Amino acid sequence: MTYDEFVDRISITLSDLGVSDDDMQFLPKGFKPEKHIQKVFVDNYNRSYYSDSSSDTLIEDALIVGKVGSDSLFVAPIPLKLYYEYYKAHNFAESSWEMIHDNLKQTVMSQSSYLSSTSNSGPLSEDIITNYASAREKMVLYPVNAVEKRESTLHTALYRQYGDYAIVAGIAEHTPTKEDRQLPVIEIPKKILRSWKVSEKQVFDDAFKNMMENYPAYATPITDPDSTYNVLEDTFEMGRGLILTNNAHTFSSVSMFYPGVAEKLFAAAGNDAFAFYPMDSIHMLVFPFTKHIRAVQNKFNSLLEQYPTDAVTNRLHYFDGQHFRISGQP
Repeated sequence: MTYDEFVDRISITLSDLGVSDDDMQFLPKGFKPEKHIQKVFVDNYNRSYYSDSSSDTLIEDALIVGKVGSDSLFVAPIPLKLYYEYYKAHNFAESSWEMIHDNLKQTVMSQSSYLSSTSNSGPLSEDIITNYASAREKMVLYPVNAVEKRESTLHTALYRQYGDYAIVAGIAEHTPTKEDRQLPVIEIPKKILRSWKVSEKQVFDDAFKNMMENYPAYATPITDPDSTYNVLEDTFEMGRGLILTNNAHTFSSVSMFYPGVAEKLFAAAGNDAFAFYPMDSIHMLVFPFTKHIRAVQNKFNSLLEQYPTDAVTNRLHYFDGQHFRISGQP
């Protein structure tokens, strides 16, 4: 098998695993990045797979699974040459291909949550369209950037907006459970409300209920990582700050917007405003809002340039007891 034939087989396999052509991009050896986000990717790829941090171009070919056209680094590189050399060294045995196939499957699974939150992953079944009871048990909520997705996902989907965060209602591929870690989702179109004969409020009430029952919000003090609190059930103080997530790490940033969570964090901050910032797609940093908030924002922006994340937004938000706001805006 030639290298080109191997690359074709990889692409076909990814397609069979449900990855669309738009979610695959081939970057050739010698690729020279232009954007900062690309430079970080090339540096990470070279160091991770070839222990080389000196080259400013891609050392070997890479196939990327993910939304590479966005400013997110939440993409999974596939080291084509390393896989091919492994396959060749084992005389192209089927057992060695099975190992490669398993790795590809894990790559796709690691992307499924992100990919499903940025593109409609398929049509809703007839049962879901005609039967609200069937839809209700599979409803979840996932976050997207309200600015980036205004003309695409948000043009047709049911969503609520909190600053940069748009919380989109979706139908999961299976009924949510506490064991979930990755959960492909199809967005719920606005027009389906007529078929269901329910209000938008009802949809969000039911979706929030599913999320809160299966993925409850937890907070861990940054000064005491061994302590973890159920936000809605336990008593705790904010102190210097908290790390907010949910038990399954499934669309975790939505937990900030669960009914009652912001109010509970406001109380933990001594009935005072608090700021929050996404550390990545799973963890939210929450801390008291202070007069030094601009300096804090500048510090975060500096860190983000060095360590880009796959978070929904890189802007600092805060909650004043009644409203979610973006720092620096009234």
